[in-house]
Amino acid sequence: MAIHLHMLGTASARPAHGRDVSGSILRGDGWIIGIDPGEGFQQRIRKHDMLLKKFQPRWRIRSNRIDLVLITHGHLDHTWGLLPWLHSQSLDGRKKPLRIIAPTSSAGKLSSNNGTSLNNLSLSGQDMAVQFAAIHRIGGAAYSFDIKWDLIDIEKEISQVVEVDINGLDVRALRTHHRIPSCGWKISETDHVGSFDRAAAEADGLDEMTIRELAKNPSLSPNYRGGMRHGSRVIISGDTTAQAPGFRICEGPVDLLVHEATYDESNREKAEKNLHSTGLDAAKAAQKITAKHLLITHYSQRYSSPNKMLFEARTIHPRTAAAHDGCIVEIRSGETPIYYCIDADGIHRIDTAFSENDLHAMD
Repeated sequence: MAIHLHMLGTASARPAHGRDVSGSILRGDGWIIGIDPGEGFQQRIRKHDMLLKKFQPRWRIRSNRIDLVLITHGHLDHTWGLLPWLHSQSLDGRKKPLRIIAPTSSAGKLSSNNGTSLNNLSLSGQDMAVQFAAIHRIGGAAYSFDIKWDLIDIEKEISQVVEVDINGLDVRALRTHHRIPSCGWKISETDHVGSFDRAAAEADGLDEMTIRELAKNPSLSPNYRGGMRHGSRVIISGDTTAQAPGFRICEGPVDLLVHEATYDESNREKAEKNLHSTGLDAAKAAQKITAKHLLITHYSQRYSSPNKMLFEARTIHPRTAAAHDGCIVEIRSGETPIYYCIDADGIHRIDTAFSENDLHAMD
């Protein structure tokens, strides 16, 4: 099965040049994950979903079916849309439980356990422990659905498996390098055995009852199945420099790395000062984790298009594309991702988006 990544915002810090701030949806077989719900998250989902309803109904994003929200860090361009969306979900009578997972510091985790996050003056207001507590205080706890709030002490370990209630999915938090506690998220489909070859079983003279039994039990029929089929693997970096500790020990290969590229090389000093990445940094990170394909995002307002960052990234990682608001990337293990644009005129497949000769995704 394919995973579809819906990019609902590619701007850093504030909306600019028709780009909205962070916010993405990852949709797989029977599950939907929201990532970094920045300002205007619910409006962007609705607008995107209306286009999908018209042009590609099978990919629709229904807010009340989101299973899980993953947050990379507490800067408001990555979190400010969460509370309004939760409030609207409750007004709409949502019943499906929701889990929200975010990184915090060791002090934030301790304060959260003690119920004192808002009163811990040693914590930044952008520590997710403080934000979770503030959301409870501002939004109230009387939602129409159950919410499980999970804080990961990202200072404790640089790579942590997070158990989720989604069959066939592995989620791991990878510590990144930013000004506040932060992590990237690795989302992986589990590997599974190949399809049962009924024709081969019939050719060997097996009776119908035996064939049915073997088809139901992969462990009994290895001779009638293909090799292991690897699940798709995606990493969302959030805000970080190229020196993300969790990426150094990340096991590859990865089908797609979605990495911030806030600046180009002419603004490297700003990137280093603000603990962000350039397009070249993103490409180096992709090489480090043996990512087969790279998608850059999170562009500074100083750029009207991501051309400069894309050109730089492709000098060392040619299979790089530039995300733009509303694009959809279809990911299948071992295959080149398919890049789609969707607008009022329809949905458009751009087969060459991850080619170094493509110019469409840059405009």
